[in-house]
Amino acid sequence: MEQAGWIESLPEESTRGRKRAYRLLTAGRKELKRWIALGEDPAPLRDELMVRLWAEAAMGPGGLAKDIRRRVTLHEEKMAHYQAKRQRPQLERARLRLECNATGAPEPVGR
Repeated sequence: MEQAGWIESLPEESTRGRKRAYRLLTAGRKELKRWIALGEDPAPLRDELMVRLWAEAAMGPGGLAKDIRRRVTLHEEKMAHYQAKRQRPQLERARLRLECNATGAPEPVGR
């Protein structure tokens, strides 16, 4: 992406374990918008649960409901995590926009 002129590396911080930060360039913003708008077919499901569902449908109840309820709970917990996390980037982007507007610099990404 850097070679394509979509991003540029920011100087590395000396702190151990920090992820590298990048600045999104104008061409990168254009490419990102194009990529977001792409449609794609879903990946084929290759999950053991699907085979177990088929087997239970063919043979009758076999105790799969408990596992399905457990999976629903796990997915609900993950969804709550992502919904809470979704708020943080919005606040961070607003802060970065204020900083970038003040300095005239493009907005960094990857932090």
